[in-house]
Amino acid sequence: MSSTTAIIRGKKAALAPPGRRIHPDAEDGFVPVAVSSCSTCCLGEDEAAVQAASDDKYRKRFNQRQQRFREVMFFMGVALCILIFTVYKISGHTGVRLARPGERPHHYNQNHDRGHLEMNDDHNKDDLYEKRRRRAGRGPGRGSRGRNRRGDSGEDDKKMFERLDAYDKTRGRKWSEAIWGNGKEDADEEDADHKETMIMRESQLEDLNERMLSNTNTSIRWADMSDVPPLPGRNGDSRNNLVWVLGKNQKPQSHRRVNRKGHMRKFFQIHRSERTPMAWEEEFDAIIDKDPTARPNYVNYVNHNYQYPEKLMEPPELGKYPKMRTYKELQETWPQDNLDNPPDVLQEDLIHFDFHDPEDMAAAKKFRDAKLPFKVVNVPEVLEAGKKWTDEYIALNFDTPSGNGPQSNGKCNEGPDNYFAFFNAELWSVEELGIPPTRDNDFTFERWAKHSRYADRVGLHPNLPHFYWQSGVPKEERHMDKSHWTFVSRDLPSFSATVDTFFQFHPNLQKGIQCRFGERGITAANHYDSGRNMIAMITGAKRYILSPPRACKQLGVVSTKGHASFRHSMLNYGRIAMMDREDMPQEEKEWLEIVGTAEAVSTVLKEGEVLYVPTGWFHYITSLQKSAQCNVRSGPDMKGDSYWGGAEEIQGKCFPQA
Repeated sequence: MSSTTAIIRGKKAALAPPGRRIHPDAEDGFVPVAVSSCSTCCLGEDEAAVQAASDDKYRKRFNQRQQRFREVMFFMGVALCILIFTVYKISGHTGVRLARPGERPHHYNQNHDRGHLEMNDDHNKDDLYEKRRRRAGRGPGRGSRGRNRRGDSGEDDKKMFERLDAYDKTRGRKWSEAIWGNGKEDADEEDADHKETMIMRESQLEDLNERMLSNTNTSIRWADMSDVPPLPGRNGDSRNNLVWVLGKNQKPQSHRRVNRKGHMRKFFQIHRSERTPMAWEEEFDAIIDKDPTARPNYVNYVNHNYQYPEKLMEPPELGKYPKMRTYKELQETWPQDNLDNPPDVLQEDLIHFDFHDPEDMAAAKKFRDAKLPFKVVNVPEVLEAGKKWTDEYIALNFDTPSGNGPQSNGKCNEGPDNYFAFFNAELWSVEELGIPPTRDNDFTFERWAKHSRYADRVGLHPNLPHFYWQSGVPKEERHMDKSHWTFVSRDLPSFSATVDTFFQFHPNLQKGIQCRFGERGITAANHYDSGRNMIAMITGAKRYILSPPRACKQLGVVSTKGHASFRHSMLNYGRIAMMDREDMPQEEKEWLEIVGTAEAVSTVLKEGEVLYVPTGWFHYITSLQKSAQCNVRSGPDMKGDSYWGGAEEIQGKCFPQA
């Protein structure tokens, strides 16, 4: 059979040659009609019409049958799924449940010929106990964070270990069931442990909310040593060292992404309604004279007495500058939290260069190229911004859209005391790691500024709740039309420029501007940055303690990627001045003794000044009073120098060894 095209016009029909088509415009008025025909005959007009109608009817019926068949198969499939699910739920059978990779024993051999699991009990006992301790939120490790804060008795631990012993007797059977499909009991017990732990976390969160709302003293929070590398020469067997023993190239399961939705969000965010005043607001509103100078022992560190070192116009021999002291000496001379009684004269060991002196700035460039820290004073745009950045001006830009430019983005961070330890919320598991060190709230800038003035006025105690305001300018903003710039870009043109400036000398590597608004006493965990950092103090003053890269092993820095506190030390160095306390945990005391021997240089960065921190230099920061500071980075310098070290030394020597 072949297909032939009949061209019909009126009562005439022309037969097209086999295998060819005639275009409808080939002859005026002709219309193509496709019909079926054999190769040895041709159809007239009437026969062709009848045949075409018959073919259309057949195709229509065929398509209808196909559609009905697809619908029947679909509904049969749905019914089959419902039937399987119903049988599954009625029987209670869990199906084949493979153990998650992170929960399988580390030492086992699966013999496929014999079809069973051989376990090495001696090796798995400690792993199993440690896993259950972490899940229960007690015992050594990160879970001890909850016990230390709530003061749980040893009786709870005893009951837990009795349950662990009972579980240990049948763990081989339960692991086999988990692998081969009969793990319902194990799953139920895991669910029970999860519920038990989360109930405890909820209780801790309620206590924290009450303390924050009532402005209650939290007492001393000793460090959770799970956030600190093992002491040199030790493997950290006394606690959960999952983070460290896995090595730097693996991400531990305990640092999985957290669920930021629903009931988990309250551990990371909190709503602070202005209709429900907090205790500190009522206290501050009752004070008539709110000027901080009305407090007799208030110290304005912008105008304090400082002794500066001799100015050098050429970088000295490596190791001669800056003059290093130790953390122990710095903390004993001027304890971190002693903000009302500093030494009469504070010793400065960083050279200051005057921005208005061309010779000074030429020398500053040499120090910058030599990768040495220094300060530039009397910077005009920073001084001008300090005059402009009143609480009203900043609140106008953060809290409400203004006619001067687009609204800026910022957020408030809160903590139960004045030590703010960094963590990555995406890697923080509340169940295994406990309550996060800090969380975000919905304060406006105006409300944050009020608390900061309150902190200066009353001399806020270190163990009372503190609040910290953060903001960032994306790197893309400087390439926009200036009418779209936020106030930070407008007021700091050297930081937001697209061409080289002294403070941003590799503009193509700039990753935006970061601003931090601190209040009295807040201390940020020691850390290092990958970029060459220029830090401008707009208002107030902060204390910076710097350490060279080669000191990294002495600082307890988390150098394992995938850890929630990567690149930061979670140790509060202010505890160095409290070493005689008997209640300080032994391991924290031993670590602080090591930190106390590390090289360090201290400086007070005041409004109108800019501090240069080379790549890899650690900085430990305390806000001495209400302050505003912004920084910009000019890309990394991985080499450092042969004496103080650099990023390569940090990466090569400070990652913990498995």
